[in-house]
Amino acid sequence: MAVCMVCLLAMTSCYGGGTFGVNDPTTREQAVTILWRYAGEPENAATADISDMSSISNWAQAAVRWAEDNDILAGMLENNRFDSKANIKRGEVASMLYHYLSSNTSGQPEPAAGGKILVAYFSATNTTRPLAEYAADILSADLYEIVPEDPYTDADLAYYTNGRADREQNDASARPAISGIVENMADYDVIFLGYPIWHGQAPRIISTFLESYDLTGKTIIPFCTSHSSGIGSSDTSLHSLASGANWLAGRRFAGGTTRSAMEDWISGLDLPEPEAVVDAVTSATSKAGFNFETKSVTLNSGYEMPINGLGTYSLHGETCVNAVKSALASGVRLIDTATAYGNEEEVGQAVREAMEELGLQREDIFVITKIYPGSEMANPEQSIQACLDRLDLGYVDMMLLHHPDRNDVKAYQAMEKFVENGKIRSLGLSNWYVKELEEFLPQVPITPALVQNEIHPL
Repeated sequence: MAVCMVCLLAMTSCYGGGTFGVNDPTTREQAVTILWRYAGEPENAATADISDMSSISNWAQAAVRWAEDNDILAGMLENNRFDSKANIKRGEVASMLYHYLSSNTSGQPEPAAGGKILVAYFSATNTTRPLAEYAADILSADLYEIVPEDPYTDADLAYYTNGRADREQNDASARPAISGIVENMADYDVIFLGYPIWHGQAPRIISTFLESYDLTGKTIIPFCTSHSSGIGSSDTSLHSLASGANWLAGRRFAGGTTRSAMEDWISGLDLPEPEAVVDAVTSATSKAGFNFETKSVTLNSGYEMPINGLGTYSLHGETCVNAVKSALASGVRLIDTATAYGNEEEVGQAVREAMEELGLQREDIFVITKIYPGSEMANPEQSIQACLDRLDLGYVDMMLLHHPDRNDVKAYQAMEKFVENGKIRSLGLSNWYVKELEEFLPQVPITPALVQNEIHPL
């Protein structure tokens, strides 16, 4: 799996019903849409030179036009066909990410501009409106009114008459249409969500609002107005509609609540501080030597490592050789393997053939491999040499210990000797966490250049 794709998958919206489809394969149109959302949903060309454009889902067409217009689909179109419903292949993911990172459209995704706050509210009888306006003023936030396409009449709102509001609240699938959208939702880190209580719950139009946007990573604070009912489960019932958001506990206010009461509540909230987070990330990446222009990081060993690569777990035989060669032909320059994958020979073959066919130099390609706990770490010199022999590339750019083991210090010290004779350039660890690092690091002289840990939506 391409390194960046696991991060991008966390940004895709759930399926209907609050499910994520964790075991489902990813189609080509889904993958491109994920990348487009990651890029901030940029504007796209009005048309695209794709012969089967009509078969692409409506929700994916803007993303596909953008990707085609910016050459991100280079090498992925055969006879100008996109084949949108086909499952995306690992090499295609690597190619797509490489072309995106190399394009003028990439750069790092912009953080929310100044950590902007949005107060969104629905107010059928103007009870919630004043509180939303107070909140927006107190927070210096943007204000957005959720306006129904079909306005509610007095008859619609009459309780227990089987009117419109009664029917909608009795139907969990009801989604009243909203007039207009929040054009720049990606700019907001924090959303205050205001609504009246209808039959103990938020009006269904609030469900429409939540399902209209990708709210992953945003902090949502609900507040409601009611003349008698408490907030009850009206706020927690909304959580599944934006399951990727960080929900704070909601608060009920009576009609006519004062501005000072709203100010007291808001001042007691533990709101995120986006600018401080961005500063911390900037500081950390600067120390690590990241260069997002060249898409590389300078390691503590002095060597540069690409920040985008192809992992080869589960690839074997010609499939492995072809996937690695395809990735290298598309510009990917980091290939990750391991003895446990059982494919070091195929990876080495693919790299050698790609060097000959594409005119690449060995220094152009960064190859990572790993040795496994048990017998390999118990006999590390033999295991390391076996890795080098199977790859047959002269040296490896980085070797990792795959997991902690009772012989891990012994194995790492053996790898250090191979660094001295130039057979390994950089050392690292895989699946080491804080506790393991605190115990391990004082026992080795060469600080690991990389800790490779598993990160994905689960």
